[in-house]
Amino acid sequence: MSAPATEAWVFDLDGTLVESRLRLYGAYVKVATEFGLRVLSPAELRAEIDDRTLEATLGLERERAEVVLAEWYAAFTENTPASPPFAGASDALRACGRLGARIAIATARPTPADVVRAELNEVGLGSLVDIVVTSESVGSPPSSSGNGTVLAGYMTKTRQIEAALSALDVAPTRAAMVSDEPADLVDAAQLGVSRRVGVLSGTSDAEAFTAIGAEALASVADLPRVLGVEGWPLRLGPAVARGRER
Repeated sequence: MSAPATEAWVFDLDGTLVESRLRLYGAYVKVATEFGLRVLSPAELRAEIDDRTLEATLGLERERAEVVLAEWYAAFTENTPASPPFAGASDALRACGRLGARIAIATARPTPADVVRAELNEVGLGSLVDIVVTSESVGSPPSSSGNGTVLAGYMTKTRQIEAALSALDVAPTRAAMVSDEPADLVDAAQLGVSRRVGVLSGTSDAEAFTAIGAEALASVADLPRVLGVEGWPLRLGPAVARGRER
């Protein structure tokens, strides 16, 4: 029996399609300084985020952590230039659309979806995306009333992926996800997403993805080749390829 066709591709945003590390770190330094917190180096900060230990390291109790993280994301979003796309990001989205799939963005940003879409429009990716789901789109982080850390609640993608596929009316078994975070692909697998692709544009290596049963690519720029559409006329974009207007 052949594998079901992929009808939807769900992409993480930061670290997968756009390079936002400097922007995120700049916002962290601003907020850490304002709150009198220890200013970690970029490498230290990334390690703390990956290990979900940032709040403990900074000595933040839950209530204060919620305030600090909200301010951090606000500083990240406000008054900063849009994060630039990685090379090949637009062609990766076009390649998926060229094969007839619909495209969703699932991001941990706790901002309205239209704010993220405006940024995507600014960097030339907006017209290639059918739906954007943010942390705010699906309500408050689950950790706000549970036992997990506030940061972990923000970063969990289960609800965003589920909401995106529901809005697109695509079953998880007919969907794929791409992310630079292994945890995102674990969330996707638990929902039954059939294909999971890790990209090494973040801080994880190939082994971190293959260990959880995901494919590993150097970056999203490799996706057209893997999908077998490298060299196809991708510049038309998914809307034209599917024969419909946006």
